[in-house]
Amino acid sequence: MTNRPSSSVLGLSLLAAISAGCSLHVGCAGGSSWNVNGVRLTEQHTEVLAAPSLGADGIAIDIPAGQVRFESTTGAPSIEVVVHEKTKGDASVRYERGALVVTTKSGEPAALGDVLVRTNGPLAKASIDTGAGDVSLNGLQVQAGLRVDSGAGGVLFSDGSVQGDLSIESGAGDVELARVKCADLKLSSGAGDIRIAAVEARKAELDSGAGDLRLSNCTLVEIDADTGVGDVDVVDCTYQKSDFDTGVGDVRVRSDAAHKSNG
Repeated sequence: MTNRPSSSVLGLSLLAAISAGCSLHVGCAGGSSWNVNGVRLTEQHTEVLAAPSLGADGIAIDIPAGQVRFESTTGAPSIEVVVHEKTKGDASVRYERGALVVTTKSGEPAALGDVLVRTNGPLAKASIDTGAGDVSLNGLQVQAGLRVDSGAGGVLFSDGSVQGDLSIESGAGDVELARVKCADLKLSSGAGDIRIAAVEARKAELDSGAGDLRLSNCTLVEIDADTGVGDVDVVDCTYQKSDFDTGVGDVRVRSDAAHKSNG
């Protein structure tokens, strides 16, 4: 195998080895078994990065495993990152034009794990992708669209806004939104419940292979809710058009609001 450069920009985030076509193995649920091209990354450390341009540049996170969290702060914006490496202190990471750049002194591969982003205002753009791990977004504001993808993990988004479309997908995990505003909304889970409360959107599409769908106190123009196995429960929502479907389960609509019709 040929040697790789010791530094790489993870186009939208993470690992030099991956962008160069290398293989990565992570233990179950993001466990301690991190392996890149046969190199075991047995060490790790945490770095906190100053990110004064976070609002203007936004951030794209794409990690093979790990939790992703966004929190609001009244202080300066920052990014806290767990770095997995072969030798303690060999790898370092920096934030640059919306990307996380990882380098190593030795030329050995490294990888990023858990990420915590502290924001003090709206972001120009953002995207989040984790192969295995929960995603928690609290108070996040995005001036464009937002896409969130977790291969295996739950996604929680509360008290935020997205000026463009919002798309959230989980391969296996619950998806929950509370007090969120966006343009069009698309939520899907291969195996998990989807719950939205006090959400404002034009069109809301909810799709679960196996899980319950619950909407409460939402203001929408159109709802499309579909689950293969599970119940659909709609409580005190306003909308103009709807399509509810369940392969195995019940559909319940309870609301005192006017101007709604089932289509």
